[in-house]
Amino acid sequence: MRPSLTPGAPKLEPVNFQLAGPGGTSFGLSTMRGRPFILHLWATWCPPCRLELPALNAFLEKTGAAVPVIPVAVASPLPKVMMFLAQGNLPHIAPWTLGQHEFSQWFTAGEPSLPMTCVIDAQGRLRASVEGEMAWNAPDAQAALEKILSGLQASKPA
Repeated sequence: MRPSLTPGAPKLEPVNFQLAGPGGTSFGLSTMRGRPFILHLWATWCPPCRLELPALNAFLEKTGAAVPVIPVAVASPLPKVMMFLAQGNLPHIAPWTLGQHEFSQWFTAGEPSLPMTCVIDAQGRLRASVEGEMAWNAPDAQAALEKILSGLQASKPA
């Protein structure tokens, strides 16, 4: 894992996206309050994302709920996301989507590069982020993320 995922002071407002999914389903990230998680942003049109997603899929298959990672396709239409995941044989990546406008309203720290991995604390605040591919298949990936998230679980609101 990358050392830049080490949590710092809270940044931005708490993440409060309403993600869109298949069949009109939705998932509000505010429901994650009380537990830290990893928010992974990607897009169907992003070449580095396409290279990274098989490793993320394998990581999600291996870890299950042990490390809460929520992958979200940004600025990618849901039908295209679903077709992309099916064609890529990526069954462990949920087809959640988010519009570019909603993302930009929250992420006010400039224009990010995708893929982007964010550490979100138990209060929903951004504590660290990495732009670019993550080493999801690194031998220490699960242990490193579990350690980061458990440290945030124990921290008090700032």
